[in-house]
Amino acid sequence: MKVELCRLLEEKRSAVMRLLLLYFTFHFSSPEKLKELILICVITLYRAEELEIALMEMVKEDNRLELSARVYLNFLQTVLLAHRGRLIDCFFGCILTKNV
Repeated sequence: MKVELCRLLEEKRSAVMRLLLLYFTFHFSSPEKLKELILICVITLYRAEELEIALMEMVKEDNRLELSARVYLNFLQTVLLAHRGRLIDCFFGCILTKNV
């Protein structure tokens, strides 16, 4: 996910740089080149926004899964401790009844 986030930020940075380039070359470019730069900027920013939303959804889902896993793990640890206690009681009960 970190790689995807870095790539997303780089795309946004690239789009901003294109917009700056567009701003500074506005008076020196041909209308065709200007239209092409505008289109590239719009597409890049739109795609970066889509990726950012998708990434945020992935992080939310990952957080939900991690929380669910932690709750389930706590439940299993509680059950295990309860059974371990019963097993120890049973074991010592068997030993004590054999020695008596």
